[in-house]
Amino acid sequence: MLFVSLILSSLVALAPAVCIMCPNCDYDIINYTVGNECLQKWTCDDASMTMSCYYLSSTDPSEYNICTYDIPGGALISGPTDICFSYSGSDNHCENPKDVYNLGPPGSCIAASGTVPQ
Repeated sequence: MLFVSLILSSLVALAPAVCIMCPNCDYDIINYTVGNECLQKWTCDDASMTMSCYYLSSTDPSEYNICTYDIPGGALISGPTDICFSYSGSDNHCENPKDVYNLGPPGSCIAASGTVPQ
């Protein structure tokens, strides 16, 4: 029985981590040569189980388009629907700077906030 327990715990330890991540870019087109606005920063709140993704506004570079998603489902719960993706993404290795929430176990925010190198 101990042998089976050790094998199962080893398999769990080898299972890849899965993270919820902000979409790379939004639907706010800068222009057709440059493309869309891309992720600048994010926040994560374990208490409310939400993550917010911040994209510079193409019309006002001092403002952000903020897309807020529920965790762990990743559905959009607030933000401009013509700019935000309807669902966040996932990363099967938790190695991307856009990763916000590690599904665990136990599930938790990677940090309260983060920035994405441009």
